[in-house]
Amino acid sequence: MKKYLSIARQLTIALFVMSILVLGAQSSAQAALTLKLSDGVNTQTVTDTDDDVYFNGAIGNWMMNFSGGVSVDNIMDLVSLNVSSSATGGTLTVTLTDTDFSNLSAFHVGGTTGGSVTFNVYNDSTLVATYSSSNPSFSTDIASLTSTGSVTSIEAVITHGAGVVLSSFDANVTSAVPVPAAFWLLGSGLMGLVGIRRRVAK
Repeated sequence: MKKYLSIARQLTIALFVMSILVLGAQSSAQAALTLKLSDGVNTQTVTDTDDDVYFNGAIGNWMMNFSGGVSVDNIMDLVSLNVSSSATGGTLTVTLTDTDFSNLSAFHVGGTTGGSVTFNVYNDSTLVATYSSSNPSFSTDIASLTSTGSVTSIEAVITHGAGVVLSSFDANVTSAVPVPAAFWLLGSGLMGLVGIRRRVAK
């Protein structure tokens, strides 16, 4: 009996140690946040391992007063203010990507445009939400998103016709963060150690 308890103790301790290592690996993982702006010819990319990225300046015949994104806790947010184009118009695509944002729950977007806008949310390259509008003022909420991966992107496609017009928007995705599997491993290890201790005490 003592032999079996010894083996059980060793296995439980191994499970406990493994859960600690997994939790440590998860906490030390560093996500990469990338902001990409492209008019089909000219491209600007800003990447950071911090919580935010931003850009202001010209992309071809487009002028960005401000375009940026943040990814903190359970929200990923893409904001662009006063995006303008020259008299020729055209299409500009703004994409915010986080390599470690999973378990998507909802998408919200609102803003104004003098042209048209399309917003897409991708999870591991799979389209999970989309919304388009040519209304001067727009807003929508999309709930119950389905996602299985950890790489999430919010893409905004802005199209302006001839003439100088403006577009501004705020698009964000929220995440329903579950309890990490490593915590269940940790709990199992602790419960196992308690059980073994009780048996030994008897």
